[in-house]
Amino acid sequence: MLGIINNALSAVRAYTRGVLVASDNIANVATEDYRPLRATFESAPGGGVEVHVDRAPEDVVGVDLAQETVDLISRQRAIEANLKVIHASEKTLGVLLDTIG
Repeated sequence: MLGIINNALSAVRAYTRGVLVASDNIANVATEDYRPLRATFESAPGGGVEVHVDRAPEDVVGVDLAQETVDLISRQRAIEANLKVIHASEKTLGVLLDTIG
């Protein structure tokens, strides 16, 4: 049960960082010669989610506002889904402890 909660917390942290990346890019949409940040998500060893943040390559200048908005919304939904997993796990754990105890 705790592994599930830890995995979901890991995902919440990673996607929160992804939201910050998208927010930074959106805030710099009018900045000349701005190279946007990129967030890449992958499964962590042992479970959970890791995020790697880097700058776009030299040939990518400017922000695609539509893509950043889609990324922002999808990351927000991923956070909400993982928070529901945490809530359900805590509720289940509470019922189990009440039953045992």
